[in-house]
Amino acid sequence: MRLIIVAFALALAACSGAEQADTVTQDEDIVPVAQASAQLGAGGITLTGGAEDVAVPFGSSRAETEATLIPLLGEPQSRDANGECGAGAMEFSAYEGLTLNFMDGIFVGWSANGAPYLPSETRAELGDAATPFADSTIGEEFTMGEGDAIVSGLFASDDPDAPVTDLWAGTNCIFR
Repeated sequence: MRLIIVAFALALAACSGAEQADTVTQDEDIVPVAQASAQLGAGGITLTGGAEDVAVPFGSSRAETEATLIPLLGEPQSRDANGECGAGAMEFSAYEGLTLNFMDGIFVGWSANGAPYLPSETRAELGDAATPFADSTIGEEFTMGEGDAIVSGLFASDDPDAPVTDLWAGTNCIFR
């Protein structure tokens, strides 16, 4: 539930995905790797556990985003691109369980499909916080939040004990 609470807290304070950030907010020596964690939200990613939280909002440059996350996540495992996404050509930086999405060198979205980014709560435990997405063609899709502060996801099935298998926010390359 901590991820959901943090995601909603970030969602309430987050910028709209359409806004552009000038820089990543970062203190030069604040994130000891052993103590930091990445909290995913509707407006980007926040690194917590250091002397200060470090915000990496949507609208940050790819170079700044990757440089900020290297102390915690290391170098990306891969960098790919897809020119056929519905939103337009997109580039990706993939880490274990987490992919960052970029358009024209700007951080526009993220998707997660592994620990520690997915909530441990089941479909039943998330209850009304996870609103079913009507007529989804990609599975048991849901949304959390409202307005521009939305995190979307998938459950493994329609079973009440189904876990969350995927989460995403911002602009993504999902073929419906």
